Amino acid sequence: MTEKRWRAIALVSLLWLPAFSDAQAAENVYLYDPSVASLVDLTLYLSDGTVEPLDEEPLLIQDLQEGPAPPPFPAINIAERSFEQIGASNALIDGVVFLNHNKHYVANRRALVLWVIQIPNASARLASEFDQDLTLSLFVDWNQDESWKENERTTRATLDLQPYLPTASDNIVVYYLTSFRVPDVTNLMESNKKFGNAGKDVRHMWARAVLSYDDFDMSAGGAQLFGEYEDYLLSYLVHTGQTPGQ
Repeated sequence: MTEKRWRAIALVSLLWLPAFSDAQAAENVYLYDPSVASLVDLTLYLSDGTVEPLDEEPLLIQDLQEGPAPPPFPAINIAERSFEQIGASNALIDGVVFLNHNKHYVANRRALVLWVIQIPNASARLASEFDQDLTLSLFVDWNQDESWKENERTTRATLDLQPYLPTASDNIVVYYLTSFRVPDVTNLMESNKKFGNAGKDVRHMWARAVLSYDDFDMSAGGAQLFGEYEDYLLSYLVHTGQTPGQ
């Protein structure tokens, strides 16, 4: 087995599955966006969640810091957090893995995002409770203006879980793999000032992952009835020594 596959298995199987090991019988569901078909081995992913790239470059976990994002970033008031959640716990920031060919975002390169969604007490749930799809949204503050706008949404996905219910499993764990192309936002960051000497510099920007119900137009702030959100401080590699417009 190759080193990169060991890394991928460690990422998915060892990082996430033990978090659900106390469940009597967790049912794992592997879903993906069509955009990842040219990037990863789908046969492996659909069999056990292994994320292995099709090219020779290994996948690395993005350098990040866990949130929450500080003010003036908005909070989301969620009325009920005991149902569907991101990761193994709705009290922890533990449900999204950012994968790249680098430890930082690099402009114009593809980035992978692995969501892990848990449906607790699944054996007591009915398919009729999921008439509305789950909605996944990922916002990144690309220009570092301390807010998330609609044009900064990188993921907009809906998941239909009715086919997996009813179930005898205590929990359903949904893995959703998606990707996007990292925009070139070097000239939008912070202020329109010249970046230092020529070279490389790492800038940091907050991302927000939101799980909601059938809310395709949800925002990164406000209120919602069910779900969860998690914030991550990500890193972006810029080439310095250039002025805006160059």
